Order: sequence, then structure tokens, then C-alpha cells
Amino acid sequence: MAEPLWKSYERQICAVLRKLGGEDATVLFDQQIPGRFSGVNRQIDILVRGTFAGQPHVHDMVVDCKMFSRKLDVTHVENFVGLLEDVNCALGLLVTTEGFTPAAKRRAESVRGVNTEVIRLDEMTKWLPRSVIVATTTGSSAATLSFRDDDGEPQTQWVSLDFARQLLIAQGRTELP
Repeated sequence: MAEPLWKSYERQICAVLRKLGGEDATVLFDQQIPGRFSGVNRQIDILVRGTFAGQPHVHDMVVDCKMFSRKLDVTHVENFVGLLEDVNCALGLLVTTEGFTPAAKRRAESVRGVNTEVIRLDEMTKWLPRSVIVATTTGSSAATLSFRDDDGEPQTQWVSLDFARQLLIAQGRTELP
């Protein structure tokens, strides 16, 4: 069964961060970190460990991915800031497909170490390898992506049909195979 489109979005953000981080960073997907105030494990979409902004010491950065149909509001930013405080992380990146309300942007800018980024689903194809092969089975709700990663190794990934359609549209193709 194909994973949900939002999970594919998170995986692609993770792949981009791995590429950008190179050897200086460790990028971990779908992690659990104990909350120091809540006393429960907190789910982290992506955890990046490495050196940032010229800092000589290794730091953690929590990345939260939101694939919503509307802009994130100030409540989403507040929840993210609370997550960072609970897991004792001073750096955070909040990523969304649709952007932020002006109030949410102002709130994020007021917190040191919190950055926001808009990465739309149709822009994800810019980061994926160019030679993506999409395969589907009639009646299935999933598609298979086959491609070579940055090291030239063959990779296969299950994605939703919606995600596969977005990839094909971005490549100038209009129909699934």
C-alpha cells in the first residue's frame, strides 16, 4: 500500500536535507525524542545533527513538515515553538507547502533559532533525480518511483498516485503509464 502524500513530502524534504548537509550532518527521519516538560516521547519529522551557521559545536535541528491546503497560522508556529522547548532544541525549521499567514511569519521571526520555509509539492521535483521512472498497476492507489540517488545507487520508492502525477506534470508529461 502506498504511503500518504504527506509522508512522501516529508521523505523528500529529508532527502533534500541529506543532500544539502553532506558529510557535515546526520539527517534522521521520523524520530522520537523524550519531552523534558511533557514527559512523553515527541515525534520529530526530521532531526538534523551537525554544525550550523559557523558554530564550532554539533547542534540538533528539528524539522517539522506541514502539507496543508492553506497557510499555516500563528497557532502552528506556537505549537512548533512549544515542541522545540519540550525537546530542548534551539534550532528549528518549519516547512510547509502553502506558506504562512503574516502573523505566523512575525511570530516565527520573533523566536531566535526558528526558521520558516515554503516548499511547494510541485517544487519537490527540482530536487529529485531527473531520470525518474514511474510505474503503476491498474486499479492500484500507488505508484513506484525508480531512480538513481546522488551516489548512483538504484532506489525504488512507493508513492501515492497524486504524488506521481505531480512529478509527471512537472516533467511535462500528462498521463501515468
